Amino acid sequence: MKHISAQTVSWCSIVLEGLFILFLYALLYANVQSIERMVGESREAHLPAIQDGQRTLLNLEYLRHSVALLRQAPNEEFLRGALTGIRALLAEVSFDRRVDGATLQDLNKPIRELSDSRRRALRLYARLLDDMHVFLAGYAGAGGSADAAAVAALWRECVNLTENSAPALRDRLRQMTDSVPAAAGRERLLGPEQRLLDTMSELHTEDMRSRQLNETILERLTSLRVAASDSAVKLIYGELASISQHAERIRQVVFHLCIGLTCGLVMLSWLLHRHIFRPIMQASGVLADILDGRSVTRYPASRIRELDSMIQALPLLRRVMLAKDARSSRLEKEQEQLKSMSFRDSLTGLSNRRALDMLLKGGVPEESVAILMFDIDLFKQYNDTLGHLAGDEALRRVGEIAMRHAGPNCTPFRYGGEEFVMIFQGDEARPDKVRAVARALIAMLENAGIPHPASPWGRLTVSVGLAFHSPGLTSLHETLDQADKALYRAKSRGRHRVEEAEDSDDA
Repeated sequence: MKHISAQTVSWCSIVLEGLFILFLYALLYANVQSIERMVGESREAHLPAIQDGQRTLLNLEYLRHSVALLRQAPNEEFLRGALTGIRALLAEVSFDRRVDGATLQDLNKPIRELSDSRRRALRLYARLLDDMHVFLAGYAGAGGSADAAAVAALWRECVNLTENSAPALRDRLRQMTDSVPAAAGRERLLGPEQRLLDTMSELHTEDMRSRQLNETILERLTSLRVAASDSAVKLIYGELASISQHAERIRQVVFHLCIGLTCGLVMLSWLLHRHIFRPIMQASGVLADILDGRSVTRYPASRIRELDSMIQALPLLRRVMLAKDARSSRLEKEQEQLKSMSFRDSLTGLSNRRALDMLLKGGVPEESVAILMFDIDLFKQYNDTLGHLAGDEALRRVGEIAMRHAGPNCTPFRYGGEEFVMIFQGDEARPDKVRAVARALIAMLENAGIPHPASPWGRLTVSVGLAFHSPGLTSLHETLDQADKALYRAKSRGRHRVEEAEDSDDA
């Protein structure tokens, strides 16, 4: 079989990809030119007209807003400014061919009438306030007794006079007139009261007239805006039709581009699959057989020199993998043994101080925890009297006793020297069960009868300290510290006894 270099395949792939990229850029360039030409034509032909149409719609909307401001003008100066702005907008819109000029001319009269009506309303409003002042002065002179709050409420209703609040204002005026004690005073107030009511009536009539004029003007402006909008819609629809034609041409270009690109990718994929991917997949199957330990009878072949060299290395790889697996298995077993030894006390077979530290680093468990700490009483004198070999044997015996009392949720540790720790979790950490284990430890060691010449009891004994995990503690280290203090208290009180931490939680 004649081999082909991977570099040759790579260069062929690069050449094909380059050709496809050039073809793609040529089509995209033609596409971009078509789009730019379409945008230029649209901008030159339709954009000014669309902008003019939008400006017309904005001017009509400004006219509506200005008319609303004209009707609500708070003073005559504001009224003159609003009227000047409306006339300027009318003059600008009148030059637009999209707007009916006759309709705009018809708007001049109602706008002028609306301005005059609002001016008369402002003057009537000022007269209303003067009449109110005259009425209140007459009311005070006639001996009226209205308090400041009532007078202030009357002024507020007068200042904020509306169609809905007018009846309430009339009733309040009538009540104030009737509250005057003297008949002559009431007679004098009838004139100011009537003038005030007449002014209110005129102001109401003028307000109704300005409202009707405002509605008439807004209706005509709305019809003008609808007509201008229809014109803009027709123009935009024509532009959309033009764009649709250009889009159809672009779609044809993109369609041919996709066909050419698809054919090129299919050819490139076939070449890559035949000379690279298929040999790689076959080599992957061989590798899977090697990893699973199955025998390999046939190795794939490739025309790519580099890939063929890699396939030829598969038999050697199989032998190396088998040897590596054997070594890895031995190393894992040795690591497990070393790990187990590092967490075990070689003398007693219990978990050692390192294992206890790992447990304490785990944080505060959610379940209940109790710690039992004990050590052998007068163990130094025991070693000095009977020797270290006897001391080691005593430690082994004590470790066996602790292991017998370790339930499924209890772990015994050799804490150091002659000190031991038992950690209870879950249901095993109930105070009654832990106390029972402590008493059983003392009793079993006492029954073992291990001689201790230096002990006042004549045999080996232990002192025990108990601590129960309290919800207020932040770590098991604190519980262990409490158990250590309880153990120290047991030793200071005579040894061979059980003491509990003073702040243990027995709940």
